Amino acid sequence: MNTLDRRRGRTDCLHQPLDQARIDRETLQAMLGAMADSFPAFRRYFQHKAVLLGKEALPWWDLFAPVGTPAGATPLPRRGTCFWSSSAPSRIGC
Repeated sequence: MNTLDRRRGRTDCLHQPLDQARIDRETLQAMLGAMADSFPAFRRYFQHKAVLLGKEALPWWDLFAPVGTPAGATPLPRRGTCFWSSSAPSRIGC
């Protein structure tokens, strides 16, 4: 806490950010409590997502990875397969 905070009557280093956000400590505690209450649901979701992706645990880079295939989506060819371009006789994608 610096001198200016003391002159303004602030009691600790959290006082200034709460003033700037225009919330009180009770509101902050309610938001933090709601977050902590939702952690078990998120853990279950990410554990199940890891199973769907065939992994023991979900690495951070898969947190936003899609699961499943959207309706109407065309899957890409598997690696090592070739497909022909409709406009040219040359092989593409081998």
